[in-house]
This record gives sequence, structure tokens and C-alpha cells, in this order.
Amino acid sequence: MGVEMSNWVTFRCTVYDTGSIPSFIQKGYSIEYFKNVYEGAQSISNEEERQIIRWFFEQPLLKQIFYEELRINQTLPFKLEVKEPIISVPNKKPGDIDILICDKDDPHHAIAMEAKRIKVTIEKRGYEKVNKIGDVKDAVLQANAMRDRGFFNSYLALFIEVDGREREETNFFFRGLSDQNFKRVYDFPQRSQLHDDIGVAFIEIVQPIDRSINRSGMVCICVDKKAKPLSQSTNLTNRIIEFCKTL
Repeated sequence: MGVEMSNWVTFRCTVYDTGSIPSFIQKGYSIEYFKNVYEGAQSISNEEERQIIRWFFEQPLLKQIFYEELRINQTLPFKLEVKEPIISVPNKKPGDIDILICDKDDPHHAIAMEAKRIKVTIEKRGYEKVNKIGDVKDAVLQANAMRDRGFFNSYLALFIEVDGREREETNFFFRGLSDQNFKRVYDFPQRSQLHDDIGVAFIEIVQPIDRSINRSGMVCICVDKKAKPLSQSTNLTNRIIEFCKTL
């Protein structure tokens, strides 16, 4: 999927649906996928930020695609909400590392990410209600502070949660964020203040029908800007070595 702006923004997407097949199948039995269902599912926008981030990284295919877009080793482990011993002063930015990707055998090449979600609800007649975009300002400050700690790579990752269940005038595959509103997200507040070394990634997670995101959905991943590698500080590398001992 591509969004045409001043430059092309390209996503890798995966779309999935599931269905139950009875143990005994009669002749002529069929099952349809990618159609509207009404199961009274909870909106994806009701999930906590940390829950949706953990869900994303615990899906093997999604993690694989993300790592491929980052161009990093598929076997690298990740850890969420990392504090001690890497963060020694939790009341100072960054208070924690939302996503840390590192290997005990290669601790001087750690990748740190500041994650922030943006919630989108699509209402009747296609109106899109975009919430939490203003909160990205603080995420920019957090990402800058994280970069200043001296990680090899630093990223800002925006998770766009889209409840597209009401967009029934289009089919399953076109119930995500519109191009117009994606441009708003792309030009997020304080983007010009984000340090040039910091990479930027967008992860759009769409709930297209009234079913749990575990069973049906669409996920689109874009690493829009690669982080510039830094010479990681010895002090930070030693802290990462200590942290890896706890894994």
C-alpha cells in the first residue's frame, strides 16, 4: 500500500480472517471470509497502549515483517517497558524505554524505541475521529531524550489503532485510515523538533469488522525513516550488559 505525498510512503500489509470449521462437513458446505459479522467485540480503541504494543510484538508474522523493514536480525529479542538498570532516574525523561531490541552477544548495537498510539474511530457516513495525536508532542521529547542517552539506534514508533467497523460502504480491505488523515498523522506535532538521528515508524492496526483483532484484522507497517547509527556509549553498553543478565 502506498500513500502519495511529497514523497511515497510505502507500507507492507497483512490482512487476515478466521472461521470455525465443524468436525463433520456435509457435502456442499462452504465458509465465507472477509465479510461483515456482528459478535459484539470490544473496540480496539479500548485497549491500553501497552496491551496493543505487546499484542503486536507477540504476533510472529508481524514481528518478522517489522524486523525485515528495520533490516535487523530476525532472532534479536525484544523487551517492553524497560527501566532499571538502563534507566536509573525514572522521573527524568525518558522515564522508561518502551521497546528495547538488543542481544546479549552484541550489546553495543541496542535499538531503543519510544512508542505512542493514535486512536481512530470511523463513525457512520465515514467520518473519522482522530484522538491522541496531540500526545505525540511528548513522545517527541521522550524520543529525543532517549537518543541523548546514546543508543546505537533510536526510533519513534506510532501505533495507529483504527476501529473501522462502521465503514460498511467499503469492503474489508479499505476500512483503515484515509489518506487525508494519514497525512495529519505523518506530519505529527513537533515532527520538525525530532532529532535527525531518530528513525520513524508507523504501524496501523485496523479492526474492520465486529470481531476481535485476534481473529480478523489488517496490519500495515512502514519504517518511514531509518535511524542513523551512533557510537553507543560505554556506560550505556555496560548497563545493557547488566540488563541482559536478567533475561
